[in-house]
Amino acid sequence: MRLFLRQLTLSCKSEQENLVFTGFDYYYGQMGAGKSTIARLIDFCLGGSLEYTPALQQEFVAATLEVEIEGKSLRLTRNS
Repeated sequence: MRLFLRQLTLSCKSEQENLVFTGFDYYYGQMGAGKSTIARLIDFCLGGSLEYTPALQQEFVAATLEVEIEGKSLRLTRNS
């Protein structure tokens, strides 16, 4: 099965953030910058549980993951 991540949209109380995925992506930064939160939100959209960090507890509303599976587009949304 071919699965491609296309976009992760994080809806917060004050704004909305979009992460567009390309053929190869990597994230780097200092501790606490949110790198692990990206992976946790992808897992959450795919049905996993979400560990609420203090930042997520204060601002998180919903997450939407857009994927392509075997050439078909799918949008998965989960609310906090």
